[in-house]
Amino acid sequence: MTVVVNNSNWGMSSNGQDLVYGADHFARPISALSSSTEYDVVAKGLQNAAAKVSRVGDIRSTVTKF
Repeated sequence: MTVVVNNSNWGMSSNGQDLVYGADHFARPISALSSSTEYDVVAKGLQNAAAKVSRVGDIRSTVTKF
């Protein structure tokens, strides 16, 4: 199971950029994710079971469906 948290930030990339360039560099951020991307739709398009959860309280009931 993979959980995707869409906070519009590619953490692995942005954290590495902070280490190399600093957070206040003029070219930052070099990468960002769209908050409108529907990763559940992408996963379903790749023939995976997927669900979109908007509230933390709904995680358990959603996960147990799979």
